[in-house]
Amino acid sequence: MSSSVAGLDKRLQEILMRPEFLEMRGVAKEVPIFIQTYNPADEDQLRLVVRGWSSTCASRVCE
Repeated sequence: MSSSVAGLDKRLQEILMRPEFLEMRGVAKEVPIFIQTYNPADEDQLRLVVRGWSSTCASRVCE
């Protein structure tokens, strides 16, 4: 995994696992939307990273 993908993986997990994001709480009662840009050359690696989140995120949400 490249360092840019590893850094993006960590950053996204921190953001997406925040209680505010998971509970869909916005500043002005808006629906939370998150858009992240990435280098298209990293797409294959990022797809693998995101697939790996399913078990990690499911276990954290259910705790």
